[in-house]
Amino acid sequence: MTKQCILCKIEESPLCNCSFHKFPAKEILREKWLIALNLTKSQNTRNKYVCSNHFDEQSYHSHDEYRSRKRLRSGVVPIHCLETPTENVAQKTLNEPMEVTKEISEILIQS
Repeated sequence: MTKQCILCKIEESPLCNCSFHKFPAKEILREKWLIALNLTKSQNTRNKYVCSNHFDEQSYHSHDEYRSRKRLRSGVVPIHCLETPTENVAQKTLNEPMEVTKEISEILIQS
């Protein structure tokens, strides 16, 4: 089965320059992801992915010629949430992140 981003619906393909990340197994961190991405707790995230367009470069371990795969740092929360997740990707510039509201920031800090 092809990996697909739960937000922007980008699918894994040889032409796609994205990495895909599963939701965290740890419940607390998974809840932070859901809040940051404006998703409900009731959504099944077991086999769902978030693509690299929703993370900044500081979210990843540095990589070199020996590690070509992007690996997320421990405890990282996605920060780029598209305004309309189901919008056609061809019509949306993925480099335009939606600002994290003060309310979401406070919830993330408290957790």
